[in-house]
Amino acid sequence: MKHGMKNFFRIQTFKGERLISRFDWTSVSDDCAINVQGAFDNSLFPPFITKNSSLSIMAFQLCSVIPFQYKREEIHHGLHGYRYVIMPPKETKCFSKAYGETLPKDMFDISNCVRMPWLEEVPTAFSAPHFYGSSYNWSEHFEGLNPNAEEHEAFILLEPTTGVKINERIRFQSNTILPDLRSMYNGPQRLSNKIVPNFWYEFEMDELPFNVRFIIFINAYAMPVLQPIMMIVQLLGAIWSLNMLLRIHRQRRYLPENAFNTIETNLLLPPKNSNLIVSQSCYEQSLSPPIFVIE
Repeated sequence: MKHGMKNFFRIQTFKGERLISRFDWTSVSDDCAINVQGAFDNSLFPPFITKNSSLSIMAFQLCSVIPFQYKREEIHHGLHGYRYVIMPPKETKCFSKAYGETLPKDMFDISNCVRMPWLEEVPTAFSAPHFYGSSYNWSEHFEGLNPNAEEHEAFILLEPTTGVKINERIRFQSNTILPDLRSMYNGPQRLSNKIVPNFWYEFEMDELPFNVRFIIFINAYAMPVLQPIMMIVQLLGAIWSLNMLLRIHRQRRYLPENAFNTIETNLLLPPKNSNLIVSQSCYEQSLSPPIFVIE
């Protein structure tokens, strides 16, 4: 698998294998292998994602890799994010039938992905709440359902610069798949080959802590503004330093060789046009230089 920033946090192997043919808690047959390479575990995503980024998560509870598709941009608690919605699982050939019949679109039988053998004989179809996005014609059999995206669509909201999840809502509905009941009495016959909704649940992500939101703000909003300013300041500082070095080099180059000796001598001599009185006696009695008294 290729490395790089866009491949951060991607699964390469699970228990040393790229293709998972059998889980410890499932009865998936060997011909229902699932390719986990390139998927995420739904906790961390790479930075600098785009609207065309390929994102998918490994849903071990569903024995499948679930892809995401970009839908729109959103603002959540002051943070800008990309909304990705859940699409049907990639590997559905082992979960798309129940009692020999093909399930409607966007529905799959999860009874083959459980640990309890007795439940395998009771097909259970998972769908979006209120059969949202499914091809199942529920209006012929049920009343009171109102499927809509805002209330029933599963999605994650990612901050594109850091790849951090800022909001998430996972929604699924459990449905009981009924077999052919036409051989029974008139009452149950009406439920023959029907998909009956049981319940649906929603997982909603809590609000991010303040320190996490502050770090996201610094990286996603402050740094893009401060970075060019700091680069310009550093460039101006480098130009000023180079100019000072060139000036010092030129001054040293054009000064005469005895310039420094002349400067030191002038510092020892008294100013011109000054009345000086030399104490000759002091000079003769000592080895020190004569003392000049300025009047």
